[in-house]
Amino acid sequence: MRCLVKNHGLTLVEVMVVLVILSLAALGVGVGLQASVKVPEAVDLSLATAAELNSELDNWRAVAWGPSPWPAVLPYSATDTVGVRSGGQTFTYPRTVTIKTWDPNNVAGNTSPQADFAQVQITINGQVATMYLTKPL
Repeated sequence: MRCLVKNHGLTLVEVMVVLVILSLAALGVGVGLQASVKVPEAVDLSLATAAELNSELDNWRAVAWGPSPWPAVLPYSATDTVGVRSGGQTFTYPRTVTIKTWDPNNVAGNTSPQADFAQVQITINGQVATMYLTKPL
């Protein structure tokens, strides 16, 4: 008599191959999740530094040619440190402020700087923000 029932299922070798493939996939997902946890911290710190740069630019914009303007002699350069808060921690970075008279007709080349036009450049932790200001009439 012949057996009409066919064997269904996997052999032990096939099961082991499937388990190895699944474990490698799980390992890859785990490594990817660990890497993605660190990304938001770096983004938050970068955004906090950019916010500090904007705050500094606003400060210099407010005092430009006002009753207590920036230093009377340009070019002016100062380096100090600034604290940037991110994720409940404060990170201290070097800050450089440079103010120069500039040429409004040739911003890229600055061929003929004018006394009523200035470039303000602030650098914090390698991030640079630049603005140009003109003296109001």
